Amino acid sequence: MLIGEILEKAPIEESWQLSANKVADTIRNIWLENKAKGISAWEENFEESEAQVERMRKEGFKDVYEIDYIFKWWDNFEDPDGLAGEFNVIWKTEKGEDTHFYKTVCRLANRDFILGTYSTETRKREAFRAEFQQAFNTWRNLFQAI
Repeated sequence: MLIGEILEKAPIEESWQLSANKVADTIRNIWLENKAKGISAWEENFEESEAQVERMRKEGFKDVYEIDYIFKWWDNFEDPDGLAGEFNVIWKTEKGEDTHFYKTVCRLANRDFILGTYSTETRKREAFRAEFQQAFNTWRNLFQAI
């Protein structure tokens, strides 16, 4: 094992950006693993950690106390640009005595997962993360407006 003796300063990312990257990687990994196994339809559920939700709440996701993710896939063999799955985010909020659930949806096609114009898996992942960061930023803006 080679151990580096240099510390590199990393750019500071906000918690919601880290969550966006983690979610993008998780969804991509699920898709790749299931495709490799020959599975063409599934539903996977996962959630954000309490500590991460708390940090996100401080960054504009006001009143959110829990976040659930649902990745549904049914494939669309005939049309790579056609709807083939969706990613749902269930935002659970609490303000005083009131509890509300909000749902946001990302519609997905096969083209969102294939390498396409990207020459490597790394470049595709970077692009996928950027798309999810954009989505999380939009959702953060929505929560700041309510």
